[in-house]
Amino acid sequence: MATEAEVCHSVAYYLMEFEKLRKDEKESNKLNKEECWKGDINRRGTCLVEWKAMCRTKKEGGLNIVNLENQNSALLMKFLDKFFNHAEIPWVQLTWSRLYSHQFIPPQSKKPCGSFWWKDVLKLFSKFREFALCKPRKGNSSSLWLDNWSGQVLQQVFPQLFSFPRKKHWSLKHFMEKDPESTLFLPLSAIAEDQLAELDVLLNDKVGNPEFEDSWEYFWGPDYFPSKAYKHLQGKLDASPIFLWIWKSGNLGKHKFFA
Repeated sequence: MATEAEVCHSVAYYLMEFEKLRKDEKESNKLNKEECWKGDINRRGTCLVEWKAMCRTKKEGGLNIVNLENQNSALLMKFLDKFFNHAEIPWVQLTWSRLYSHQFIPPQSKKPCGSFWWKDVLKLFSKFREFALCKPRKGNSSSLWLDNWSGQVLQQVFPQLFSFPRKKHWSLKHFMEKDPESTLFLPLSAIAEDQLAELDVLLNDKVGNPEFEDSWEYFWGPDYFPSKAYKHLQGKLDASPIFLWIWKSGNLGKHKFFA
C-alpha cells in the first residue's frame, strides 16, 4: 500500500502532464486549422467549411480529421472510469476517503473540490453520463434523479414526482435510508403517489447488495474504451451515400479531360 507522500508525488506528476497536454491540444487544433485553410483563421470569410464538419468521417462527408478536444475528453474519462468503479489505485482510494466521505451527495453533484486537475476531470461527467450506466449497490455514487441507474433517467420517467424532492441532487443511498417525509415535500399529488409506488418497486428490483460498492458500465459493455467513447462524443450523422462513392472513386491521370 502506497503512502500518502507517494500518492501526492504521483498526483503532482499527473498535474504537470495534464496541463502540458491541455496546452498541446489547443496548439495542435490551431495548427490543423491553419494547415487546412491556409491563411488567417480569424479573418471573416476565410473558413469556408465548419471545423466540426471536417472532423466527421468520410462516410458523413468529412475529412476524418481527429477532433482533439473529443479525443482528449475520451482519454481523460479513463480517470472517471477508475474512480467510479473504485479501482485498487492509491489516488482513487485517497480521493474517496478525503473528499467524498459524505455519501448522501454523489461526487458529480457536489461543489467542485480538490486539485485543479481533478476539478477539470470531474467536469467531464456531463459527457460521461451520456453513455454510462450505474449498477447501484451502496448507491453513494449515483444521483437518484439525474443519473442513469435504472435504464432511464428518473427525471424524465417520473416528471410529476420529480417536482416534490427537497433536493434534486441527493444520492440513491440517501433516498433509500431516509423516510419520505425528509426527502419529499408532502402531501403528494395522486399521480406522484402512484409514481412513488413504482419507484419503490424499481429500487427493490435494481439495487443490489449494499455491502458492495457501485459499479459503472457502458452502452457497449462493462469495460471502458476511449475509442468507443470518442465515437459516441463525435455522434453519428445520416449522410448521402454519394460521399462514400466519391472517396472510393479514383483517377490514374491517363485521360485528357480538356483538349
